[in-house]
Amino acid sequence: GSVVSVVDMTSQRAAQQAREAALSAAEKLARARREFMANMSHEIRTPLNGVLGFAQIGLRNCQDSEKSRQAFQKIISSGNLLLGVIGDILDFSKIEAGKLVVEPAVIDTRRTVTETLDMVRDRAAGKGLQLTSHFAPGLPAFIFCDGLRLQQVLLNVLSNAVKFTEAGGVTVSTSLRLGQLEFRITDTGIGMNAEQMSRLFNPFMQADSSTTRRFGGTGLGLAISKRVVKLLGGDIEVQSRFGAGSTFIVRFGMSQVRVAMPSLSTL
Repeated sequence: GSVVSVVDMTSQRAAQQAREAALSAAEKLARARREFMANMSHEIRTPLNGVLGFAQIGLRNCQDSEKSRQAFQKIISSGNLLLGVIGDILDFSKIEAGKLVVEPAVIDTRRTVTETLDMVRDRAAGKGLQLTSHFAPGLPAFIFCDGLRLQQVLLNVLSNAVKFTEAGGVTVSTSLRLGQLEFRITDTGIGMNAEQMSRLFNPFMQADSSTTRRFGGTGLGLAISKRVVKLLGGDIEVQSRFGAGSTFIVRFGMSQVRVAMPSLSTL
C-alpha cells in the first residue's frame, strides 16, 4: 500500500509573490526617499548660501547703487528659489494628508494665463527664449475654477519648460476642444523618451536623476500638479520625443470648469 499527501501551494506561492512585490516596492520607495532627501539637502543649501553670500556682497558694496541693485536682485532670486522648494514640500505634505482644498471662484481666463506667463518672462528672456501665447476663438472669457491652484499648475509646467529649454521658445495655447477647456504648454527643450515619461508624475523623482544634478528641482512639482488637476476635476498628460521638445496638456471638462459671468471683484 501507499500513502499520498497532496498540498495545494497556490495560495502560499501567491502570498510569497505578494510579499516579494511589497518588499521590492518598499525598497524602491526607500531609495527614492533617500535620493529625495539628498537632493533636498543640496537644493535647500544652495539657494540659502546664495542668499547669505549675496547679502554679504550687498552689504560691502552698498555705497555703489548699481552693484547693490544687482546683489540684492540675486538675493531675491535665491530667496524665491528656496521658497519654491519649501512650498513644494508643504503642498505635497498637505496632499498626502488630504488637507489640500480647492476654492473655486470666477476668474478671467486670459488674465490667468497672461499673469502666469509674466512670472517666467524674465527667466525666459535671460536665456534668449521666445515666450508666446495663443487664445483660440470662442474661448470663454470667464470660468468658475480655483484660479490660485490653476495658476500653480500652469506656473509649474511653464517653469519646467523654461528650465529644460536652451534655445527656441515656449508657447501656451488655450482653447476649447471637444467640449473641454485645454491648456497646451509646448517647448523646444531636451524632450524625454518613453521610459522617462512613464515615471514623470511619480513623487520624489524627475524624468532622469541626472537632471536633478544639472537643472535642480525637488522632483515633486509635476506630482503635485497632477494631483491638484485631479482635485480640480481635470487631467494632465505629456507628449514628448527625446531631443525634440515636450508638450504638456492640461484638460478640464466644462462640467468641472464652468463658464461664468464676471463678478464685481474681477472687473
